Amino acid sequence: MSDAAVDAAIRTALTFWFGIPRGACAVLCALYRANGRPLSVADLAAAAMATPKSIVNYHVHCLRQSLAEEAIDYAPDAGYSLTIAGLAECRHALRRIGEDLRRELREQRAEPPALQPGASADEQRGVLAHG
Repeated sequence: MSDAAVDAAIRTALTFWFGIPRGACAVLCALYRANGRPLSVADLAAAAMATPKSIVNYHVHCLRQSLAEEAIDYAPDAGYSLTIAGLAECRHALRRIGEDLRRELREQRAEPPALQPGASADEQRGVLAHG
């Protein structure tokens, strides 16, 4: 899978899990992929295709509201980074979504319940609808 595809999957999952806008999620994805290394505001702006001012005034603010209190760190000389707690929170979200998707795929692949001989059409629909 390409880096772009991995980024798209991570962004989609984290957007869904944390309920954050796309731009903030692009920032979160960049921070997550940096694995705890600080990224400058310019780097984050490039990742989110946003202005540096919007990174500081909106996107990081949005992330601080959506993630745990100590998830994002800031060092004036280096930039923003996810803390160990922030990385763990993102990994937990990705793991849970992955588990939910695998479970849903298994359920979709499972054979439909057997039809009962002699049952009426309404009863058959009930078997299929309720398994």
